[in-house]
Amino acid sequence: MWKKLLPRLYDLYCHSDRSNPDNYFHDFSERLQEGFVLKTFQQIEFMLEQLDESAWNDLRSRAVSYVNVTDSKKHRGWQQLFSALEEAKGYIYLRETGYSQISFLHGESLPDLIATNGNSAALLEVKTINASDREIAYFNDRSVVQEARNVMYLIPAKLDAKLLSTIAAAKKQLRSYRPNETLRRICLLLIRFDMDVRKGSKSIEQLKNIEQRESDKTCEVVCQITFSL
Repeated sequence: MWKKLLPRLYDLYCHSDRSNPDNYFHDFSERLQEGFVLKTFQQIEFMLEQLDESAWNDLRSRAVSYVNVTDSKKHRGWQQLFSALEEAKGYIYLRETGYSQISFLHGESLPDLIATNGNSAALLEVKTINASDREIAYFNDRSVVQEARNVMYLIPAKLDAKLLSTIAAAKKQLRSYRPNETLRRICLLLIRFDMDVRKGSKSIEQLKNIEQRESDKTCEVVCQITFSL
């Protein structure tokens, strides 16, 4: 059923080890019977379909190694898989800002993407901030009492510190690649809020302030709130 509904995700599945019991797509057809599950993966599929064929092949090769990797000890499941797939948002951002030739770079210490448009060139590094350990424990650790939590309208201090340290790491990575060339360097920060942090005007304003404060002539910082899985 899902081969036609989600062709790029199905393509990823076909390139993975389908016999592995930890394969994320095991019994996927059954899970898609839940409406909200299908809707979530249709959003992911739409994101992946924005990539041209070459970029998709590159992203698939990056993501396929995580299809069978699950972090059961920390209750984070296939988090690495979805962080890899969300690198597609870097491609989309570059395309929407006017770049036409966009490709993934290969190498652990390299930025994720490079793009050109005429005489202009840009590098982009995607960093994902996932749910906190506190959030994971709340929903998965049986020793943690699930008491009602107060909604936070501002970004908590620990998350703010995590954002800043992640931005610093991304800047270092971007500046170290072809340092003597004049390139536009962009850090795209994808942020997955905990469920008790409200995605409202106050938290969004905080993110805008971080963008303005952390961006400079050598590196731009862009913050996006991403969907939870």
